[in-house]
Amino acid sequence: RAPPRLAPLPDHSGCGVRRLPKQLVDMWNTGARQLVPAAVRPPVRPAAVAPTKDSGRLVVTSTGDDKEEFVIQTLTGEFQEQAQNHGRSTYQKCGATAGAAAPEVFLYYWDGRDGPSFEGWWFGKSVGGNEVWSHNQSKALKPPAKGWKIPFAGPVRNTFSVVPKEQQAKATAVAARATAVAAVSENVKKLNEEAATTAAEVMTSVEHARTMLSDSTTIEALDSAEQLLQPLPANIMKVQKQLEPLQGQAGSLIGEVRTNLQKLRQALTTCNQELQKIKIARPKVLAKEKQKEAEAKEVANLDEMLQDATDKANSAEDMVEKTVIHYDMVEAAGDDLTEAQNAVEQTQELATSSQLKIKEALALIGRKMVTVKNYQSEAVREKANTDLNNLRIKLRDANQKLTPLLNVKQEFQQRAVAKKIVQEVNDRLAPAELDVDRAVEAAEPLSQTGSWPSKAIMKQADTAINVAADKLAAAMKFLEIKLKPAAGLIKKELEKVEARGRAAEKRLAELRNQQRTFQEKEASDNLVNDVQEKMKAVSDAVRKLEEVLGPYMLGVEAEADTASSIQAADEAVKSANKATSAARIVISMRLVEVKSFTA
Repeated sequence: RAPPRLAPLPDHSGCGVRRLPKQLVDMWNTGARQLVPAAVRPPVRPAAVAPTKDSGRLVVTSTGDDKEEFVIQTLTGEFQEQAQNHGRSTYQKCGATAGAAAPEVFLYYWDGRDGPSFEGWWFGKSVGGNEVWSHNQSKALKPPAKGWKIPFAGPVRNTFSVVPKEQQAKATAVAARATAVAAVSENVKKLNEEAATTAAEVMTSVEHARTMLSDSTTIEALDSAEQLLQPLPANIMKVQKQLEPLQGQAGSLIGEVRTNLQKLRQALTTCNQELQKIKIARPKVLAKEKQKEAEAKEVANLDEMLQDATDKANSAEDMVEKTVIHYDMVEAAGDDLTEAQNAVEQTQELATSSQLKIKEALALIGRKMVTVKNYQSEAVREKANTDLNNLRIKLRDANQKLTPLLNVKQEFQQRAVAKKIVQEVNDRLAPAELDVDRAVEAAEPLSQTGSWPSKAIMKQADTAINVAADKLAAAMKFLEIKLKPAAGLIKKELEKVEARGRAAEKRLAELRNQQRTFQEKEASDNLVNDVQEKMKAVSDAVRKLEEVLGPYMLGVEAEADTASSIQAADEAVKSANKATSAARIVISMRLVEVKSFTA
């Protein structure tokens, strides 16, 4: 066998491998010749081997950073078992694609017949050829996984490996499973963290939404809270959907997965409850805000309405006050008829204008109160009714003050007539009042104590009282005649005069009572004296009877004098009975007279 040399890089154009530049190929071939060892093997053609059925495949890989080297690109790939050489299977690299020609890259075993340096497994351009790329001194029945020198006389490439495809598939599957398990664990861990974070964020958002709604339950607050909570259920269900299938793969994390799922379910329930509360509260809050908005409009409308009504009412009140002031000018004019007449004309004009303004203001208030009935807000409606009623009361008070002034002209005329009539009555009443004063002076001694007035004084007082009574009665009769048809101001003025007459009558009645008291006292004294005289006669008769009957009662009277004594006793008894009967009659008569006394 000829000494091995680096095989020239094969043409991979047929298997999808790019053709290398000529300069690199020349450099590779020149370097290969320099690496030929001293021991030269005679070239030996390998024995022809009959092709057999594929008994297996190998996979050649490199895990290092030499994947860009041309030799590594040549050697890596899948090799199909072809035949036998020196008791071992030979392998040829498969085409890059199905149906493509297999490249001239072989893996075979060479025994120690040509010396120990030739023994081992080789990668070459042909089986047993002298153009090779890699050597492994292993004598294993199957190509070794590790220990390959690249180039064949160079250092071992630890990153280069040859493994059966079935083994690689198993390793790949194991690695894939391990990777999958790690990925699942990592995914479970990540989803656990995401679930815990999501649940915590949801509960935080729920609390924040509750705070927003507790501070101010408005449509804006509901919108903000709903906007905050609306996407949360979808987020929760998304995490749930990812986490639930992992319950059977979670392993040691199964407890945490279940806990987080429970937190998510609780967070979802709480979030949905809050969203439902918002949904239920929205119509109420919307209605409340609409009511509040309507109330604000009604308040603004009421303010404008009240201002208009108040201006009208104030204007009417001011006009009434001006009317009262001008009416006072009528009084102040006194006997100045011209000035009084001017004041009357101005007062009448102002009173008519004031009455019109009051009517206009009351009509306006009435219309406003009809408008107020359509207000939705009960509070605004009540306030409006209260304020408008207050204005109405003020206008009614002003109208009451104005009413007497509406007929000021007629009243002025009546006052002139009343003045004349009062003067006529006064002309009669004044002298009567003067006579009453004289009667009081005449009866003054009757009121003095310590002495009994004389008959002359009592007669003088009685005469004065009678004169005053006659004149006063005539004056009051004339007053009654004038008062009966009177009305309005005339009646009012005459009633004042009547009060004077009644006062005079009262004084005169007091004088009569005082006079009557003295008269009754004098009559009483006379009655007592008369009764005393009668009682004295009775006493004398009884005493005389006692004198006659005394001796008999003592048993000392003689029998001869019995007849004369009995006769004397009979006469004494008759005299006593007569005196007693007379006294009884006088007393009865005097008692009848006493019943008429007033004192």
